Amino acid sequence: MKVIAVTGQKGGSGKTTLSVNLAGYFASNGVPVAILDRDPQNAVRTWADQRADGELPFNIHDELDAKIPVILGVLKKADFKVCIIDTAPTVGGAFLEVPHYADLVLMPCRPSLLDIQSLVDSFAILSAKFPKVLAMAVLTQVTERLQITKKSEKVLSEASIRILNTRIGSRAIYQNTFSEGKTVFDSKKNHGAKEIQAIAEEIKILIGL
Repeated sequence: MKVIAVTGQKGGSGKTTLSVNLAGYFASNGVPVAILDRDPQNAVRTWADQRADGELPFNIHDELDAKIPVILGVLKKADFKVCIIDTAPTVGGAFLEVPHYADLVLMPCRPSLLDIQSLVDSFAILSAKFPKVLAMAVLTQVTERLQITKKSEKVLSEASIRILNTRIGSRAIYQNTFSEGKTVFDSKKNHGAKEIQAIAEEIKILIGL
């Protein structure tokens, strides 16, 4: 089973949105996938509670008192192929725990000065504690024409932070589907689904899935 951690210290960067949509991609392609929600605010459960039919496309584990290796062991035994861990926006707690178990750490980041600096700081902490961890930045809420996007990529590159090739655009489809407990794959063909699929394809190559 492959474990993907979605983490970072800045709120509003789109960690939960990325987590549920990645899980939606794998589920829509017949891959047994689960989300482990380590955010005390239970953002993933909040998303799930909005789903009208109550039938979720993937498993959710949000028992904060449960030990991560125990849950991962249960999922692996049940033959899940992917587990996505969603964390709270902090540099403590799960941020310093989940890399122990992750094949890949994804760090979503908006192209803004404060968000980029926060990511650089987070990456420095992560790299110091887990020098061998595979960590990648994901630019989110991107508006292509803004110069700040190119500047953000330059700053991350200078800080030796690897960035996924695919960006997540600032699109209403993400907010609209999230508010209904759905993923972008529950809607007709849309740019959001294409972006998440492209990100998933990059991830599969990175971790050999």
